[in-house]
Amino acid sequence: MLPQNEDTIAAVSTALGQSAIAVIRISGKNAAQIVTQLIGSDKPKKQPRTACVGWISDQNTLCKIDKVVTIFFKGPSTSTGEDLVEIYCHGGPLIVRSLMSQILSRGARFADRGEFSKRAFLNGKIDLIQAEAIAEAISAKTLFGLSSAMGRVDGKLSKEISEIKNALEEALTSIVASTDFPEDVDEPDRTSLTKTLESIAETCNKLIADSRTGMLLNDGIRVLILGKPNAGKSSLLNAMLKEDRAIVTEIPGTTTDAIETTLNIDGMPFILVDTAGIRDPQNPIETEGIKRALEKIATTDIILAVFDASAPCSSEDERIISEILEFPNKIAVMNKSDKPIIFDNGKIKSIFNKQVQTIAIQEKGVDELEVALLELARKEADPDIGGAFLGNERQASLVATALKSIKLAQDTLKEGHPIDIAAQDIADAISTISEMSGLEVSDCVIEKIFSEFCVGK
Repeated sequence: MLPQNEDTIAAVSTALGQSAIAVIRISGKNAAQIVTQLIGSDKPKKQPRTACVGWISDQNTLCKIDKVVTIFFKGPSTSTGEDLVEIYCHGGPLIVRSLMSQILSRGARFADRGEFSKRAFLNGKIDLIQAEAIAEAISAKTLFGLSSAMGRVDGKLSKEISEIKNALEEALTSIVASTDFPEDVDEPDRTSLTKTLESIAETCNKLIADSRTGMLLNDGIRVLILGKPNAGKSSLLNAMLKEDRAIVTEIPGTTTDAIETTLNIDGMPFILVDTAGIRDPQNPIETEGIKRALEKIATTDIILAVFDASAPCSSEDERIISEILEFPNKIAVMNKSDKPIIFDNGKIKSIFNKQVQTIAIQEKGVDELEVALLELARKEADPDIGGAFLGNERQASLVATALKSIKLAQDTLKEGHPIDIAAQDIADAISTISEMSGLEVSDCVIEKIFSEFCVGK
C-alpha cells in the first residue's frame, strides 16, 4: 500500500476559466496554518465548519487580491480524512491564480490528479469501488449513467462485494478450524458448504451478467450507421443530433473516416458512429475508410443500416445486408421515403429487428427511430437504477477470476478430495474479491485509477 504523504496539497476544484465563484481546496496537516496566514486570523481554526470572511492580500506587495469565504474542517472527520480548508473566491482567472500563488508560497504544493480522492481512500473514507464511481459520476453523460455511478458512490456495490467476502471468509474459517484443530472441531458438512459456495457463485454470476449494463450506462451504447454513399447516413446523423455535425453533399464518398458523437435519448447514452459509404472504392483513402467501417461491426451494440427507399436494392445494399446478417441488434432505416418507395429486398422484414421510414434531410421519422433505438438499448442494458452494477472492466475481471476459484472449490468438494484443497481456492477467491474494494491491491493499480481523475478531485 502506498505510504501516506505528509505534504499539504492544494488545487482549484472548479472548472478553469471565468466564473462567478471558484473553489480552492487545501488538505493536509498545515491546512489550518495556511488559511490563518492567508486571512490574518485564526478564526477558521477556532470555529470549524463555520464560514469566515476575510481579505487575502499579496504578501510581497500587500495589494488586496480578493475578499473570500473560508471554511475549515478538522480531520479526521473530513472527506479526505485530514484537516481540510475550502476557499470560496470570485472566479476571475487572475484572482484564482494569485490566490493559488499565495497558498503555494506558504508551504502547500499542487495536488496531483485525483490526490484528494486518493487520500480519502488511503484514510478509509471511501473504498476503491466508490473512488472509481466518483470519477464515473463526474464524466457521466446521461441521467442513467449518473444514477448508476451514484449507486456505487453510495456503497451499493461495496455492500454486495463485502457480503460475498464475508461469506467466503466464514466458509474458509470453518475449513481451517477443522484442519488445524481436528480433535476439537468437526469437518464442516460438505453438502452445506457446497450450497454456500453455490449461493456465492450465483451472486457473482449475476454481477457478471449485469456488468454489461453498468458499463454501457457509463460508456454509452455504440450505434454504427452503415449505408452506401448518398443513402443519407450523414443527413440522418445530423437529424438525430439536430445540428450539422457531418458534411452532407451530393458528391458520393464525402465521409471517408468514422465520425463519433454522443447523443442522450431519454437518459440513455448513445455513441453514434457515421462511417464511409459502402461501395467499390474509388481511391486508397476510401478503401481504408470502408475497411474501418466494416471492422467496427465487431465492436458495436446496435447497427442502423440506411437504405435509399427511392432506389432499387443495389449490389452495395446487398453487401451491407450480408455483412450484418448475423448481427443481433439492427434497424433498417428506409430513408428518402417522401419519394415513391421502390426498394425491393425481401430480407428486410425477416432479418431486422425494426424497420423505420425517415426523411433525414427534413428530420422526419427521427422520433420513431429513437423509440426503436431505446427498445433495443433496453434489451442490451436495462437501467435498473437500484441495481449494484459493476462499473468497469477491472471490476468485472476480478469477479470473474474469483468465480473461477469458487468453482474449483466446488469441484473439490463434489469429487470428494481432501477439504483443505478447497480452502486454498476459497482463499484465492477472497484475495481476488478484496482487490475490488482495495483491501488487497497493488500500488500501481491505485496510481493508475487516481491518475485518471481530474485535478482538484
